[in-house]
Amino acid sequence: MGIIGEKFKSVKTTKVLLKNIEEFNREAKNKFFYIIFGGFAVDAHFRKITREHEDVDLICWRKDVNKVRKTLAKLGYKSELFEHPQEKGFYYKLHTTDKNKTYSFQIADERDDKNFEISFWNNPHAIFSVKNLKINWKKINGIEIPVVSKNLLLKLKEWQLKFYKEKIKISPEKYLPRQKEKQRVTKHDLKILRTKNC
Repeated sequence: MGIIGEKFKSVKTTKVLLKNIEEFNREAKNKFFYIIFGGFAVDAHFRKITREHEDVDLICWRKDVNKVRKTLAKLGYKSELFEHPQEKGFYYKLHTTDKNKTYSFQIADERDDKNFEISFWNNPHAIFSVKNLKINWKKINGIEIPVVSKNLLLKLKEWQLKFYKEKIKISPEKYLPRQKEKQRVTKHDLKILRTKNC
């Protein structure tokens, strides 16, 4: 999926996604809170694309979900909310319904103790310091990207890697090919985050 350094050249999908980020910024900037936390955030901290990307992972506040959905609709996307599999009626994620699921939002909840709560499929109600959501504007190919702290990215990527390894142990015949690729990408992202240039 990619290598570190100058030799990596992004393909059409990643270039299109960068344009999608630029497009979303134009519509959403200063209207509600959103921040990028996935692979694009890793590359933004490195200030260079180091691998291919399949989608744009973001975080938004629960109170802004309707604004996010209206903005996506204005950009021509339908979106869908997802209930957490362990908690009926608790919506933890929304993403666009296009074939590539271009935009994927984790829905965060503000707390009174200077922390925020965010849920993932395998880890509901994870708590982190709200300091990690202070927007860092970084540029890739001249496009501004609002990203989470490097510290939060490291925590999430380390935890993600552990999860993929556990999944393979539980059911190798079911998960091995897909999870192996996800592991490879996550290891790549961790390597980038740990370089002195990041």
